[in-house]
Amino acid sequence: MIKKFVLLFLFSFSSAFCFAQNQKLTDNQLKKILTDKNLFGSKLIFNDDDTFVSKFNNYGDGVHIEGNYQIKDGLIVFVNVKDFVNHGKSFSTWNQGEIDFNSPYFYSADRYDYKYNHMGALVNFEEPEKCFFTNNPIPENSIIDIDGVKAYYLSSKIYINENLKMRKKNYSKSEVVTITGCSFDVTHDWVKEERKIVFKGMVISPIAKSVEKEMIDGIYAPWYLIRQREYYGPDERDDGADYFVWIFGGYVTEFTGDKYKENPDVIKVSVESAGLEYIKYENKNYEEK
Repeated sequence: MIKKFVLLFLFSFSSAFCFAQNQKLTDNQLKKILTDKNLFGSKLIFNDDDTFVSKFNNYGDGVHIEGNYQIKDGLIVFVNVKDFVNHGKSFSTWNQGEIDFNSPYFYSADRYDYKYNHMGALVNFEEPEKCFFTNNPIPENSIIDIDGVKAYYLSSKIYINENLKMRKKNYSKSEVVTITGCSFDVTHDWVKEERKIVFKGMVISPIAKSVEKEMIDGIYAPWYLIRQREYYGPDERDDGADYFVWIFGGYVTEFTGDKYKENPDVIKVSVESAGLEYIKYENKNYEEK
């Protein structure tokens, strides 16, 4: 009997926690937000007549899903769903998450995905770690939590002034990250070997910079979180995984606009100074896909 009571209490508590995020919204207000703002673009459109539709291309496959939705007590439930096009009872996009049409959802304006710059999400009531994110970007300079690290979200760029080690966390004693290969945006020249650094002369769009700073070589600066992709060569450029790594900000220049350009000559020297081979890309008719 005690065990049943504890389980009931825990379920009631978790339910209250989920609903708490929508305390200020009535069901009508929630419906108005979903229908008026078109938060998810063509990937998930809620209509006033309680129908929804999803129509978009995902990895080249045309996806069309439609049906009805109901909102009650802050939960969104999908019903009469049809036209899955071999996607079973769910569909996903490469950067916005996954919807399971058998599960109820609640809307959280505060849930974010720092890796792909989304703010707000439909959250799976039964498995809250599963979300489908809106198209809204995270506001510039918002303080977000990245695996326990408080950081400012950025839309600026950084120019790399020295070869910098890529680390798993935002401090100098953290584990160094090794990534296979590197491609350079301006020339599409590349490195095929494993590397532990980003190269002097590169221009990178960081995701965030840490609120906390560190003193290294007499320089007091934050750390920048950046995305780096594995690269196996021009014919396999889309096959590598993304890595999210930290670099020390004492040797970078943060800027907006086009003040700095990636410098191939500086990069070549930087690559060779690290004992790696700089490979020229020979196809002059190459076009970015």
